[in-house]
Amino acid sequence: MNQSVSSTISRRTLTRGALWAAPVVMATSAVPAYSVSQPLRYELSTSWHGRTYGFQGQCSPGFNFHPNLDFHTDISIDGAAPGFGFRAADSSPEATVTLGLIEFALAMPQGYIESLNLTHGDYRLTKQADTEYIDGSPFDVFIFRFTGRTVAQTTDYTWPGSQIKTAITTSNTCIPQEFSYYYYISAEYSTDNGFRGSDDSGWIKTDMTS
Repeated sequence: MNQSVSSTISRRTLTRGALWAAPVVMATSAVPAYSVSQPLRYELSTSWHGRTYGFQGQCSPGFNFHPNLDFHTDISIDGAAPGFGFRAADSSPEATVTLGLIEFALAMPQGYIESLNLTHGDYRLTKQADTEYIDGSPFDVFIFRFTGRTVAQTTDYTWPGSQIKTAITTSNTCIPQEFSYYYYISAEYSTDNGFRGSDDSGWIKTDMTS
């Protein structure tokens, strides 16, 4: 599919990386669990990564010329699910998962992204109408809300339709050698053996290095 842009996870584990010239950013989260007889534990596993590419030299002191930028979730990083998936952990039994909601949000420095198109994945992509101020700086926020299949198994390596691919154009390809963007992951889900998860990562700062 090709969709254009119009107009928080409690976690035990969250691993962050940086955005380099090759995909390197991923996040995984493990949620607390409970059961009447013995503890259950299920993990939300995700891969989130991006890259700048097409480096054509320094355009001014402290700035590099990068004509291309993209964000994808279709590659597994360190064993995490491409897109997203749910896994049984700590000897918990495999289960059927029912998804209430899951969304990813990307916050980039205001005005940097001119257009962002969703080219693959079962998501509704929107641009937040209001400017988001994070740590005192203005950001444009792009939200990927999953609209696909609502039931899958913990044995599924990746949730069907969950892998994101994008096409991005930037308004200014002369970018600082170092600046930060933010993302978050939010999810609600349950299993057929009584587990419920409600997770929100809050904004996670990630350094982009060109």
